[in-house]
Order: sequence, then C-alpha cells, then structure tokens
Amino acid sequence: MRLQFLLASLVLPLSSGFVTPNNGMTKTSKPTTTTTSLSVKRMPIMMPTQEPMVPYRAPGSSYDQFIGLQSRQLRDRKLWIARYIDEEASNSIISSLLYLQSESDKEDIKLY
Repeated sequence: MRLQFLLASLVLPLSSGFVTPNNGMTKTSKPTTTTTSLSVKRMPIMMPTQEPMVPYRAPGSSYDQFIGLQSRQLRDRKLWIARYIDEEASNSIISSLLYLQSESDKEDIKLY
C-alpha cells in the first residue's frame, strides 16, 4: 500500500482533474474549466549562420549557390581584417594568405 502511494505521488501530476494522493487514499478533484485564446506568434525566418549569405556562380556552372560573404570576398582575393589581431586571428590571416598564394601567385591579394 505504501509503495502504491509513493508511485502515485511520483507518476501522477498534482493538478486538478487527476487522481491525487491523500494520506494513502485517493480522491478525484473537480476539473476546472478555463478558456484561453491561443495566440500564435511566428518567429522570423533566420539564416542558419551569423554570416550574411550572397549568391555566387562558380565558373562553368549553370546555377547560383549561396555562400558566406567572407568566402565570396576570399574568392575575389579580398581579405578583410576587422578584428583585433591575436593568435587565432593571425593564424586565420596567414592560412588565408598562403591559400590565396597557392591558388595564383601572379594575381594581387587585397587587404582591407
């Protein structure tokens, strides 16, 4: 009997309209009727990343695809440095410069 009471107190919610434990005995409460109006608030459609997306057509392709703005600028050999240069930023800048140089060492790389 005590085990049933413990199980009932763990499983059954203590709200109106359900069986609630009371000193080893159970009783039913009167359900309350409340009317609530449902208001649906739609969340704005967000991009999956924090970076703005821009259309880009790869050379020889017949369709556009969306890529990040920084990736698009990097494909145009433009490198933006818009933050304090610490160890992480310097690694990113150096790796971008090495990549752009390996792609074509004859074209200019623009730093902003």
